[in-house]
Amino acid sequence: NPPTSPSVERAGTPSNPSNPTEGNLWYNTIDGILYVWYVDESQNASLGEGQWVDIRPGNDSDSA
Repeated sequence: NPPTSPSVERAGTPSNPSNPTEGNLWYNTIDGILYVWYVDESQNASLGEGQWVDIRPGNDSDSA
């Protein structure tokens, strides 16, 4: 099966969408940043675990 395309949830809103699924996109109108809902290997998507990740090119929030 081909991979599914991410869906855009409530694009253009200042608050993040509720009940996101992995791959959902959200554009925050306050900070002007596009985010993707990401569930890593330590999280359980069925429990609603995950995080909104800034997907700007070159963004590395862990660097000093």
